[in-house]
Amino acid sequence: MHSLVQIAPLPPVPLHDLFTYHVPEALRSRIRPGMRVRMPLGRQTRTGVVAFFADAAPPGALRPILDVLDTEPFVPPDLLELCRWTAGYYLAPLAEVLAAVVPVSLPAPGQERVVRLVRRLTTDEETALAQRAPARARAYRALCAAPGGELGSAAARAAGLTAPAVRALVTAGLAEAALRPRLRAPSAPPQAEPRLALTPAQRAALDALAEAIACEGARSFLLHGVTGSGKTEVFLAAAERTLAAGRDVLLLVPEIALTHQLVDRVRARFGDTLAVLHSGLAPRERWDEWRRVRHGGARVVVGARSAVFAPLRRLGLVVVDEEHDPAYKQEDGLRYNARDVGIVRARLARAVVVLASATPSAESYLAARDGRHVLLELPDRPTAHPLPPVEVVRLRGRPPGLLTDELRAALAANLARGEQTLVFLNRRGFAAYLQCPACGVAATCPHCSVTLTWHRAARALVCHHCHHRRRPPPTCPACGGPPLAAFGVGTEQIEAALRAVHPLATVERLDRDAAQRPGAQRRILGSWRSGDTDSRRAARRPLAQRPRLPCGRADLPAPRAGGRARRSR
Repeated sequence: MHSLVQIAPLPPVPLHDLFTYHVPEALRSRIRPGMRVRMPLGRQTRTGVVAFFADAAPPGALRPILDVLDTEPFVPPDLLELCRWTAGYYLAPLAEVLAAVVPVSLPAPGQERVVRLVRRLTTDEETALAQRAPARARAYRALCAAPGGELGSAAARAAGLTAPAVRALVTAGLAEAALRPRLRAPSAPPQAEPRLALTPAQRAALDALAEAIACEGARSFLLHGVTGSGKTEVFLAAAERTLAAGRDVLLLVPEIALTHQLVDRVRARFGDTLAVLHSGLAPRERWDEWRRVRHGGARVVVGARSAVFAPLRRLGLVVVDEEHDPAYKQEDGLRYNARDVGIVRARLARAVVVLASATPSAESYLAARDGRHVLLELPDRPTAHPLPPVEVVRLRGRPPGLLTDELRAALAANLARGEQTLVFLNRRGFAAYLQCPACGVAATCPHCSVTLTWHRAARALVCHHCHHRRRPPPTCPACGGPPLAAFGVGTEQIEAALRAVHPLATVERLDRDAAQRPGAQRRILGSWRSGDTDSRRAARRPLAQRPRLPCGRADLPAPRAGGRARRSR
């Protein structure tokens, strides 16, 4: 038994990573890496996660841990190993990685009173109870019929059980009353989509994945298919094979906005075994979902970057959809690439990983060409629908303007036909920057030395790197000249222009700023699907990834490509 442990405090302590503690004799048989403990830290008592057993004590006196909070590792061994790899590869403190895995601020769980059957009656005893006390007999039979012999307070009321009858069963030793955490009721499954017959290419890809899943070994695949070729149907069918084999599934998407569409399809197919994990959830909801996954109540997880650390018990399949997307890179706090972490997690769990994309990243395609990934091709769409026509409008020689004549005409035609339009721009805010028209000085971030983006709705200049924000100055801070002028275009300006051109049309904007409020993304997408959004929307990149939406035409005012090799095309 080990007497020394290294512990990562939660939340992490700045400028420190792990702390070494002494384990009292009474706790040594109970403690293991991945468990949570209570330990003194300075003048406080904190919660931490055991990261390692220590072989040697550092100089100085060691303080003992106070208690072990778990009977089994709170962070499973394979997930703890992934955290160690992430910390080493990305040169990050292990405590910071564990803070991204474990919900740090665990809200006090809501409680509900339950009654649980502890002893069953013989047939003669049940008959006698029914004759002597019919209300108690009804309560007893309801408990016998309940899943696990347990009824919550709401279910007991719905079954018509009275409080005196339940108390009598508890007094007689037939049942016990207890409190349990209140879990959120699962969402009702959406209407199931009709399944199409797989094409030969889809069938070949699924057969290759099914063979790897059956072998229960670490294998990686690059699923390369044109837009609309049915990649989602292939990896959902592979997920069915994985669940049938008794293993769990992790489905990653690059943006939170994309989870809603995929969740509807996954829930229609797999029901309440689905959990959703991403940073846009409320703390209470995220903790409920995390706990469901950890206890095995959910076997399919859909989420964005942070879902790669979901505490799935028997991971068998990892899918990284739109693997080329740069949004998989976390650019603040703990910096990591969720695509690469997902590949490593699949290898540690001896699971299958599928990288899916219509335009694979150069490094993933090269890895497939070199044999490090198995390349699966879907060259055709399963239906006869052609790809939409694309018209490129040359702007050279035209007077400056936000909406071209061609775009205005297309918008008017769609509105007249009662159709909808998507207008994409990959830049948040109203203007790219504010600049003095007299001296040319632009408002910049004091921390990042980049220009601040003007968000007119919030009346703030915002840095999209470190999130620094401030009010715009009334005059130029450099020369004292006139107020700063706006340059460049953002989604807020597109939205304002569309409202000005067609004031009677319903315009919605979907970007990170508009979707900050809980439920805003689902409301906007639902309004669009139902046709309540009249004809057009100013939107950012998330809808471009998977536009499974009714639309008449999509027009793209594209930003300059710049010089970076990985710039999105």
